[in-house]
Amino acid sequence: MTFSEKCNVWDKLVAILVLLLLSPLCIITYLCIKLSDIKQPALCKFKRYGKDKKVIYLYKFRSMTCGKRNRDANSPLSRDKNDARITRIGKIIRKLSIDEIPNLFNVLKGELKIIGVRPCEEEEIQYLPPERFKYLPGMSGITSREGSKNPSLEEQYDTELYFSTHYGKEVKRMALRNGFKVIWNNK
Repeated sequence: MTFSEKCNVWDKLVAILVLLLLSPLCIITYLCIKLSDIKQPALCKFKRYGKDKKVIYLYKFRSMTCGKRNRDANSPLSRDKNDARITRIGKIIRKLSIDEIPNLFNVLKGELKIIGVRPCEEEEIQYLPPERFKYLPGMSGITSREGSKNPSLEEQYDTELYFSTHYGKEVKRMALRNGFKVIWNNK
């Protein structure tokens, strides 16, 4: 069994275990989101691009009101971490990374890994190096190794290129370890 195959099996086992352990938290989160706004869905589906630029749909708990993102005309890839559409519950579940738990279903489907490059939006494809699309994207990206949940897009691209060219056990361990530190410290 190759390293990549072992990682795929490991990722799916971890996803099953975490989903089982966190299922009570998921039910509570679902109910809180639904009760706060019964007209909007508690789970959302986002179109992203993964390995070989294949379209995947990521599942997340809704942390924002539904509506189109306002992008800065000067920086079409900009992200506003203080977006006015973020709900009160959304602030909490984002801070604790609870909104990402449904991504584990994408891991089970074989569309994501636990650790990998960040799945990208259509607008970002033209700015990314082709090497980046050689691997399955991940729930927690290599950018977590920098210790921040909000790196600039340039920092993300640089570290993702590093990941793409240095893919291996040590890089995965480092990203996983630092990803947990980021979540634990609520950065």
